[in-house]
Amino acid sequence: MKNFLLFTVSNRRFACAFEDILRIEPAAGGGAAEITPVPGFPDYMPGTAEIDGEITPIIDAAKRFGLGEAGDRTRACYIVADIGSESDELSGQDKDERYIKCALLADAINGSVQCADEDLLPPPEINADSCVKYVTGTLEVNGATCFVISPNKTIGEKRV
Repeated sequence: MKNFLLFTVSNRRFACAFEDILRIEPAAGGGAAEITPVPGFPDYMPGTAEIDGEITPIIDAAKRFGLGEAGDRTRACYIVADIGSESDELSGQDKDERYIKCALLADAINGSVQCADEDLLPPPEINADSCVKYVTGTLEVNGATCFVISPNKTIGEKRV
């Protein structure tokens, strides 16, 4: 059994495995981390925010998934995810691994669901321009289709 966080983006339902999530932070209201624009970031990345004492790149899920305008963001949140790890060897530090993080800006969190591996269906077959290039599978939750995303697919190509 696997546990998934359920969330909405532009009135569409998505899920992310809890094993990929490091934390969830409010993105609206008091105490929300403020986004600082960064020159040269792609349009789906409005900038960075200080989350848990670290500067973290923000990915606007509505823009990244090509879904148009975001939905109601009065309950918006950052889903901070592990998108891999790299050795600190290049930065002159020991060979300890460190997380590479990003924060996915979602319209709202809608709960969680537990799912058996056999209940996870493959992603739909569509062209490369659609949001399914970020989708690793689908779930049926209360009679509605929910797209399972992988955070490491949302960031884009790996750095070299």
